[in-house]
Amino acid sequence: MAPKVSEEYKEKKRQDLLKSAMACFAEKGYQTATIDDIVTHSGMSKGAFYNYFSSKEEIYLTLLKQSVYLSFQKLREAIQSKETAKEKLKHVFDIYSNLDFTKKSIQNHRVQIEFWIIASRNDNLIDHMKTHAKVFHDFLIEIIEEGQKKSEFSKDIKSADVSEIFWAITDGLFLHMLVEKDEFPMKRLYQTAGKMILKYLEK
Repeated sequence: MAPKVSEEYKEKKRQDLLKSAMACFAEKGYQTATIDDIVTHSGMSKGAFYNYFSSKEEIYLTLLKQSVYLSFQKLREAIQSKETAKEKLKHVFDIYSNLDFTKKSIQNHRVQIEFWIIASRNDNLIDHMKTHAKVFHDFLIEIIEEGQKKSEFSKDIKSADVSEIFWAITDGLFLHMLVEKDEFPMKRLYQTAGKMILKYLEK
């Protein structure tokens, strides 16, 4: 009889495959990287891969879900001590403008932007991307509407529009940062964008 494999062991192997997939996507790009690349990087067999994931698409979507959950939890925790909606929103801007862009984080952003472009041609994938993006959009809408209820922000402004603008600016700045790298003044531009949005909300 084969020895029983513990849930902890299986989860470790699953996480090893996820780490290998991200490394391969970052190095070669999502479209170019193959399941064989992921398997080779992980040191596991192809059969083992299919015990955990059915496709390259599934492993990417799992990475995306994991990343969204962790990022969202950090944002939620970061604003808990802030009393006003303005303080919460400003703190969100500060978090993004002060991100430490290590080689690993830059690679992660590159993979995510690449996958957005790929997903735009695939209705199934774009539905997944929209679902994950909605988590962040709703988070910002919640803060803005709290500020409107407390008369911190103008009630005439559409909170959903401001949220869309904020995340569009975020994605755009990340894209330019990936192209221009160290020459791109990410922090200064993000701080400027934050000030502009806050000023608009307070009209």
